[in-house]
Amino acid sequence: MNKEVEWRSLWATTCHQAWIWRNQERHGINFARPTTPAAMVMRNVRSYALADQALRSESNSIRVEHFISWKALPEGWIRLNTDGSCREDGHIG
Repeated sequence: MNKEVEWRSLWATTCHQAWIWRNQERHGINFARPTTPAAMVMRNVRSYALADQALRSESNSIRVEHFISWKALPEGWIRLNTDGSCREDGHIG
């Protein structure tokens, strides 16, 4: 196995990619699995590792902790939460 890639990253990416391909075969239009799946998985693992490394190197910045909490509204007021999400079928989440 390649020493630049962690086993757990390879395993997780392989499982995820297999699931994606399976769903595309069942629900996609004219989907064909790649001819070199191992190369595609390795490319995705390396891409993830590079992105993760870049994020970790930026995380050395100073962090400031802010305490936030809910505050009751004045008597007679209501609050409407408008930043929620919903699917096309109307279900939330």
